Amino acid sequence: MDAKIDPCDDFYDFACGSFVRDTRIPDDKTSVNTFSIITDQLQEQIRALLD
Repeated sequence: MDAKIDPCDDFYDFACGSFVRDTRIPDDKTSVNTFSIITDQLQEQIRALLD
């Protein structure tokens, strides 16, 4: 959420603006969403535990 945006003026930017602005799509992926980000983080943590 981007609290600087008035939801009455632009609800999409209010709700999704910071995610769209701050999220980068890696070269090896075609899209990114919150679930894929969490999945990647969990896989890294599991690898670290197993190493």
